[in-house]
Amino acid sequence: MTSGEDENRISDSDLVFASLAGRSLAYDELVRRYRGGVILVARQIIGSRELAEDVAQEAFLAALRGLRQLQDPDRFAPWLYTITRNLARRAGRKQSRLCTMDGEELDLLVSVYSPELVVNPLERLLDAERDRAIRCFLDDLPPSLQLVLQLYYYEGWTVLQIATFTSLTQTTVKWRLHTGRKHLSRKLLQRQDGEEN
Repeated sequence: MTSGEDENRISDSDLVFASLAGRSLAYDELVRRYRGGVILVARQIIGSRELAEDVAQEAFLAALRGLRQLQDPDRFAPWLYTITRNLARRAGRKQSRLCTMDGEELDLLVSVYSPELVVNPLERLLDAERDRAIRCFLDDLPPSLQLVLQLYYYEGWTVLQIATFTSLTQTTVKWRLHTGRKHLSRKLLQRQDGEEN
């Protein structure tokens, strides 16, 4: 997002006030703005994408119901982050620890092996393998680094958005991005060296 887009962007607090005034499109914008981050936070705690999506829906409903209790509308993002973490922890405690295939993994397998979806099966398989390796490397990182990297690269959030959402300083977010990139680079190089030998 460029600085010009940031200047034209409606603030969270304006959207909160509009939502309180009954404008559903304003709350829809808050959901659109934070949905990806909320799912990532929930998935990091729970592990399952499907369950994380359920938690995200619950978090947005809880936030909507509690919007009048939000004392500082400028703090909507960190407030939503806290709601999400609490709901995800509760759902995680309830979740059985069965080792089932995640819906996302099943989609990946179907897309890799469905001939009508694949132009070049070998290329698609290699892309899927690379993506799986990156996800595994991300999973090996500490959760604080995982979340920042995923919000930045997969959700396209700015450093400022991540800092606001997680209640971290921008310096801390930048440090975590830098540290996470270094860890991922090291892992990818080790993997390449292992394949060449």
